[in-house]
Amino acid sequence: MKAALFLAPLFALAMPASADTAPQQFEHNGITYVYETEERGDQRILTGRHYPTGARFRLVVRDGRVTGRMNGTTVSFRLSDIDEARAEEIRLASR
Repeated sequence: MKAALFLAPLFALAMPASADTAPQQFEHNGITYVYETEERGDQRILTGRHYPTGARFRLVVRDGRVTGRMNGTTVSFRLSDIDEARAEEIRLASR
């Protein structure tokens, strides 16, 4: 019982960190992108799957543009082309 009381605060501290790594999503041209992110210098890498097909993608967010590959096809669009709130969230995180 004492061990459980001691460990409870540690689990509480770990929970927000795991919530930050939870997949996020946005939509563009009828495609839903479910992704996780990685920072590399001045760019943000989005990797995940797009739906409805479930195929993998890798996109790079840099200078207000999203570029990359999705299911063997080149993807390129302005960050401002997606939902404004979601675009702002991605933009802020990529600084």
